[in-house]
Amino acid sequence: MGRFYKKLYVVIRDDIDQEECDGPHISSVWDEEKSRCLDLFSWNTGDKSTLGGANDFINNDVWNKWNMDPLVTMRNAVDCWEEHNGHVGEAKPATTWDSALPPPCFFPMEVVKGTYSDANKGVIDLDGDYEGQFGLGDHRWPAKKACKVWRADPTTCDFEWVGDDAGK
Repeated sequence: MGRFYKKLYVVIRDDIDQEECDGPHISSVWDEEKSRCLDLFSWNTGDKSTLGGANDFINNDVWNKWNMDPLVTMRNAVDCWEEHNGHVGEAKPATTWDSALPPPCFFPMEVVKGTYSDANKGVIDLDGDYEGQFGLGDHRWPAKKACKVWRADPTTCDFEWVGDDAGK
C-alpha cells in the first residue's frame, strides 16, 4: 500500500526517545514492546526530493479513512522486513483476518534503521547492525542524496542497499 501510493518507508529512529517520539512528530509512534520509535518517512527517489516525515500522507487522515492503526501498520512492515532478511516480504491479502491484527506482511514497506539528519533535505545515518544494513554503519541513506553533501569519503557513497530500489 504505502510503497505504491507514495514512496513510504518505516524508519526505526535511534535518535529520539519515547517522549520525543510521542511528541510533535505526527508520523511517529513509540513501540513499547521493543522500546523504539517507528516513524513513517517519504521520499520519491528524486534528486530534489525531501526525505522527511510523511506528514502530508498522515494529514490526509489516511489512518482513519482506511481504519489503520499507525503502530500496528508500521510494526507489521518492520516484522515483515526483519523476517525476510532485510527485504520487503510478499503481501498475501486476505479477505478475512483470524485476529484483530493484520496477516504477516499485509503492509509491506522498506525499513531503515538509524539517526535522522536534516542535512541535504534529510538523510539517515545507518545503523550497521540491522537487517539489510549490515556493514553500512558509516554510510548514509539514501546514498543518492547523501553523496551530494558528504563526498570526502567516496566509499560511503558507493554501496548497495537491499531495499527494492531505494539505495542509489
